[in-house]
Amino acid sequence: MRLVPIFLTTATTVGGLLSLALAGGPLWTGMSWLMIFGLLVATLLTLLVIPAAYAVVIESRWLRWTAD
Repeated sequence: MRLVPIFLTTATTVGGLLSLALAGGPLWTGMSWLMIFGLLVATLLTLLVIPAAYAVVIESRWLRWTAD
């Protein structure tokens, strides 16, 4: 349930920036594509990479703690 607000916020922002990226002026097009790419990368990091890295660190600490 915590993932839904993050995903929906990113989806609506990317949806709003798509119109600027496709029909904006020469300066706005590049900036809007960069913002879209940055939002998608940050969302993937937030939803996938950081929780996976956290699980790996916690698991390794748990294994070390139980081995003692």
